[in-house]
Amino acid sequence: MGGRLAALLGEELLVSETKNVTIICLVRASSDTTQLARFCRQGLYQGIVEVRTIELSDLKQLRTLPLEKVTYIYHCAAKGGDWGDKQEFVEANVHATQNMIQIASECPRLKRFLHVSTVDVYPHLPPCQCNEDVPPVKKSRYHYTTTKAEAERIVTASNVPWTIVRPAVVYGPHSYTWGLQEAILIEQGKGVLVDNARYRNGAIYIDDLVEAIIAASRSDRSLRKSYNIANPNSSGTWKDFYDKIADIVEKPRVTFSVPFWLAYIVTFLLELVWRICRFSSRPLLTFFLLRLIGHDQDWPIQRAQEDFGWEPQTPLAEGLDHMGKWLTSTQVYKDVEYLH
Repeated sequence: MGGRLAALLGEELLVSETKNVTIICLVRASSDTTQLARFCRQGLYQGIVEVRTIELSDLKQLRTLPLEKVTYIYHCAAKGGDWGDKQEFVEANVHATQNMIQIASECPRLKRFLHVSTVDVYPHLPPCQCNEDVPPVKKSRYHYTTTKAEAERIVTASNVPWTIVRPAVVYGPHSYTWGLQEAILIEQGKGVLVDNARYRNGAIYIDDLVEAIIAASRSDRSLRKSYNIANPNSSGTWKDFYDKIADIVEKPRVTFSVPFWLAYIVTFLLELVWRICRFSSRPLLTFFLLRLIGHDQDWPIQRAQEDFGWEPQTPLAEGLDHMGKWLTSTQVYKDVEYLH
């Protein structure tokens, strides 16, 4: 997400020939910046994009930035996933957001602090009922949900000019969680469907999401508001998603399916065993995942449509074609290490 955001902002500056504007990308010391460099090659070459190694947990490092010149902050960094060490989620999602808000408050020219959250902060209601006025949860069994919800409260309690976007399922080239992970499972013959994967996936293509982020950050109407970002009407079903990936990796389409009630029982048992045994790896099924693949992901996006005229432009088939070119060119789905 951050790489594509930097690339599209950089392309915009190149086309408009805007002078004296720099996009500064903050990355961890351990980050692989190969993809970022590929996305931003032209911008890097012309000095429009700058990459700095900084830990968001270190305010002293953050204060080395030219805060007096900052006009927009896009906070995309987070630790995702439905399993893992709690403290890692707290550091990445809560403490980092606290620091970024503090830094934002020290930027005299700041026009907008755009915080990327997630639809996973909503309580367990049907997605169609989760409009932006539904408050984030206070507590969840999943550290990701709890810490992202807490990060939102940090942002909304601040005095900086903030806007929050809550993406649903995001896919595209270089996507691990939705794309590569499924390709690996299908490549290994481990694919299983729930209720024949008949539910709408609401998946949003990465460039559509980035365009929504940019538009939201510049809209006067979006100030101090939150927005769902999804493709609820034309994104297809999970079966469409899995079938296309199977075709890309040239493996048989997944046909084995279990009913939702059985998947629920299996998920309960798996999570129970994993929590008792304190396994660090995630189980194959979690209730977090089951909520996504076992219900229509028809998140309402009317507020984004009305406030800054955003509409998803990329149909599922087209987006998967783009992702497929990346998968086939890299053959990375054949590397079993990625599954861990």
